Amino acid sequence: MIPKAWKAYQQERTATYLLLILHVLFLLGLSAGVAVAIVQPEDGMDWDAPSGQVTEITAGGPAARAGLHVGDQILAVDGLLPTALPSATGGKRAGETLSLTVYGDGEAQSVSLTLERPPASILLDRMIPMGIGLGFGIIGLATYLLSQRQPPAALFVLVCLAVTGALVAGTLSTFKIPFASHLFSISLVWVAALSLHFHTRFPQIRDRPVVRRVLGSAYTLAGLVSIFFLLPGWATWRWQPWYPGLQWGLRLVLGLSLVVQIVLLATIVRGNYPRARRHARLLIAGAVLGLAPFLLLALLPDLLTGQHWWPYQYTFPFLLIMPLAYGYTLVRARLSHWDRAVARLLAAFSVAILLASAYGLAVRRLEPDLPPWLPVVLALGAGLALWPLARAARRWTDRVLFDVHYDYAGIVSALGEQLAHTLDRPTLRRLLVERLPELMPFEGAALLLAREDDEEGALHLEPPSTLVVEAHTALPGEGTLARALTRRRDPIAAVSLRSLLAGGSQCPAETAWLSSAAVETWLPLAREGELLGVLLLGPRLGGDLLDGQDRRILRSVAHQAALAAENVRLADALRGSRAELAHAHGQLLLAREEERRQLGWSLHDGPIQDLLVISLRLAALGAESGEHAPEMAALRQAVVEQVNVLRRLYARLRPGTLDELGLREALRALAIEYEDDYGLTVAFHAQGEVEHLSDEAAVTLFRAAQEALTNVSRHSGTERAWLAITRKEEGIALTVADEGRGFRVPRRLSALAYGGHFGLLGMAERLERLGGRLEVRSQPGEGTTVQVWLPVEAQEEGTP
Repeated sequence: MIPKAWKAYQQERTATYLLLILHVLFLLGLSAGVAVAIVQPEDGMDWDAPSGQVTEITAGGPAARAGLHVGDQILAVDGLLPTALPSATGGKRAGETLSLTVYGDGEAQSVSLTLERPPASILLDRMIPMGIGLGFGIIGLATYLLSQRQPPAALFVLVCLAVTGALVAGTLSTFKIPFASHLFSISLVWVAALSLHFHTRFPQIRDRPVVRRVLGSAYTLAGLVSIFFLLPGWATWRWQPWYPGLQWGLRLVLGLSLVVQIVLLATIVRGNYPRARRHARLLIAGAVLGLAPFLLLALLPDLLTGQHWWPYQYTFPFLLIMPLAYGYTLVRARLSHWDRAVARLLAAFSVAILLASAYGLAVRRLEPDLPPWLPVVLALGAGLALWPLARAARRWTDRVLFDVHYDYAGIVSALGEQLAHTLDRPTLRRLLVERLPELMPFEGAALLLAREDDEEGALHLEPPSTLVVEAHTALPGEGTLARALTRRRDPIAAVSLRSLLAGGSQCPAETAWLSSAAVETWLPLAREGELLGVLLLGPRLGGDLLDGQDRRILRSVAHQAALAAENVRLADALRGSRAELAHAHGQLLLAREEERRQLGWSLHDGPIQDLLVISLRLAALGAESGEHAPEMAALRQAVVEQVNVLRRLYARLRPGTLDELGLREALRALAIEYEDDYGLTVAFHAQGEVEHLSDEAAVTLFRAAQEALTNVSRHSGTERAWLAITRKEEGIALTVADEGRGFRVPRRLSALAYGGHFGLLGMAERLERLGGRLEVRSQPGEGTTVQVWLPVEAQEEGTP
């Protein structure tokens, strides 16, 4: 059994051969038409074959020299009725004479008309439709071959061939060749049917039953019309009274087909499929630009001023823009690198047509009283309008081709400044994974970056990604894939990258990343021979490929992102060093607190107890020896004072009330102590459960209150303060406030260290270690408020 792929290949080959045969046949027909147009002599008039009415006389031509006038009626040519002629000139050549029987001025007369060789201008007019037909045929065949023989391209070829046949037959029908006029009618009806079929398959497939019925009717009508005009009786039928109605009916069919096609394109433009929408816009833009010279340079000036600025026939070659637009749309995937060039060409053409139309219309309106200086003024005005028109045209073409407007300078400047100030991974990920796909646009992106803690230099996925990737393992930084990306700093398609590494050895992680179906483009972020990261990009919205400008944009973004990735790595290293330093400092604080605890207990259990024993012995000796009782009492009082000094020192080293009574009562005792020792009245308030804290959290809060009250007693100049501690669901807040002289708080508390004030800075470092924070609010003359916050996770007993 033959495989399906082989059957499809055979069908493609057969279709290709058939289309090539059709092209050869049409080329032969075109050559014959050109030959007929060249040898056909010029009679210098135009007349209606059925009625014989002369409708136009060329000044100075053979008909004018023979004395014919517009309105005369030709009764016979060389003795034959006009309806029996094989052509307008009876098959004669230049230099030969036609014998005409003409009815004019109320009588019939015989006129001899000598045929002439057509001048160059007439030959050019005849060749223009032939050349357009040849262009249609070439564009159709090239489109089919470049599109890799896709079915819509095959339909497009048939449409182009039908248009070619219509142009050639229409040109020959002006010579009153009957077969040419009927071939023209056949071609028109096939153009209507084939073009309608094409627009139901491209840019969006429509295969509903009603569409199939309409297409069946169109092809049936085309077949019947073809049979009718190929039957032997057409030579007599064309003079029947109903024949003109048939011709108008065929034109109506063509008009209805065009209307339906326009409606189909309009619905696609308003649809929800970006790629089809963009293709439909490009087709409509091609049609508009193809018709623009005819409308703006010939028809519009003719309607407004009575004379065209550009001859009608010379605007017809611009109609080739229409098949070019269709062909480019069909093969756009193969020619995407030309997108920007095509966009600029369309913009330039649009501006040129608009300026030429405005200039020609102004000149025609002001003739014949046109001042000699006015064309110069109009040219200067056109020059001034050139730049804004060019910008508007570029925006329009970008909208047509790309569905969005973006340019090199806009994207590079939008991302460059932000990347230059990026020092953390989340910001870098947001700019590259979220912002860049929005600007260009892509369906998504993912970012791989090296990490400082990975000694092997592997690249890790930075979550979250806007692109769904299957591989989540780290990409080896020294593997084959990484080395290839380091050498290729430009964006590289995933298909090209797989082909480049085909046959090489990759580890499983590299194979997984290479086989990720969602990734369409790899963008290395390399600097000085080191791969710092990789940006993985998904498909473009609408299925477009990267063009030259897209690659330049990504190359610039990659350079800026590589600098940002290096800055992020250095910032990570700095933050890591600071974290290690903060950890070491925290350990030092814990060790110092433990030493103070041990020293406090040593004082309590050692010297203080010994001095109390000595005090008791002195009291006993004073009672036994009355002679030295005063000296013993004075000595005992000195010992008691030293005991009190040591007790205060013990309280400083490690508040006994904190261990014995808990944080609430320790803070209350601290408030009383400052009132007794420094004369500072401290109003204390506690709310909520503040016990059962970890030792480190309790000591940190106590030391914070101690340091804040010390600052109040030393610097505020007031005798009143407030101390409050409140337990909330999220954490504990401790506040110390006063109404003293206040001070100007620096932006960074570390600035206080330059003045020798380390208390608040040390307090902030203690809190930062536990995930808390310190806030100081003060202004000169407005008092000071110190607020401490510890989160709930730092309060639980057992927290390190």
